[in-house]
Amino acid sequence: MATFRISSPARGGRSLGGKIAGSLFLLPFLAMGLVFFVLMVYGLYRGARTYTWDPADCLILESSVDENPQAAEASEAYRFKVLYTYSVGGARFTSDRYQPGYNGSSEIEDAQQLADRYPRGSRAACYVDPAKPSAAILRRPSLWVAFFLFLPLLFIAAGGGGIYLLWQPSDDPMGPRLQKAIQNANPKGCIAAFFGLFLLAGAGVSLFFLLPAVQVLKAKSWQATPCTVLTSQLQSHPGDDSTTYSVDVSYVYSFGGRAYRSSRYQFLGGSSGGYAEKERIVRRLPPLTRTTCYVNPEKPSEAVMNRDFSSEYAFGLVPLLFVAVGLGGIIFTLRGKLQT
Repeated sequence: MATFRISSPARGGRSLGGKIAGSLFLLPFLAMGLVFFVLMVYGLYRGARTYTWDPADCLILESSVDENPQAAEASEAYRFKVLYTYSVGGARFTSDRYQPGYNGSSEIEDAQQLADRYPRGSRAACYVDPAKPSAAILRRPSLWVAFFLFLPLLFIAAGGGGIYLLWQPSDDPMGPRLQKAIQNANPKGCIAAFFGLFLLAGAGVSLFFLLPAVQVLKAKSWQATPCTVLTSQLQSHPGDDSTTYSVDVSYVYSFGGRAYRSSRYQFLGGSSGGYAEKERIVRRLPPLTRTTCYVNPEKPSEAVMNRDFSSEYAFGLVPLLFVAVGLGGIIFTLRGKLQT
């Protein structure tokens, strides 16, 4: 009696539709990981190149703070403008570049500190491209972003590895090896890595609240100084689901016989809900109002109007839950408390 065997139309025990559906699900992970990885590597390459540039002595010709209220991004509202000259091989060049990737800052204090660090008429070290002497910078970029290259690699491994496992031929010698490696992988290590993502995510978001909180504590010793409001308005930031608001204020003050300007209302940046509360703040601080700000005596260009903790700092407790889950999960996993 004849026997027939019905074989699956797709190799590896999965249907063609299942492979396509799985690939479509994993492809965004792979694409997103590749895009961010390439951008990060390219940025690191450009930054690392400047460490091969030749140091030179430069003379600061101009140094000021440029205000751009129409800036596309809030982080570019104030910009440190500089012009300096230097000599290479007997030829004189000028440059206006401070640092690669620098486009400004959201607070005038940051730009003012740079202007104070490089005052007009001072001399400073700059770095010149030996292949193009007309290209120079005052400061080389930090390469700390290299520590985060593993993040896009995780997406690449998840997306690319998953697609490979879906479409691997049945006679592919790498298939059994890869599956065996996965089967022999230490489950405790995988679980610890999973909780590690919670820890990293929570710690990263917590810094957004922790650093301003530390500044609030430091500012308790800053000197109370009279100041005059120049501008005050309520900024709205439309989003996909809702609109958030922020207080946009600028003021002038004198310290040590010198006039300064600041745009910092409080240390916690960004925007949030609560239109009524922020509208009251702006209404209380119309232009030409005389009020009190608090100045850092060690860096008089640093000042703040509100050095108190607000209710918005309470949101910093939310990412701490992720930190607690991540850290607790790692500890219990490595101690063998979790059964795998």
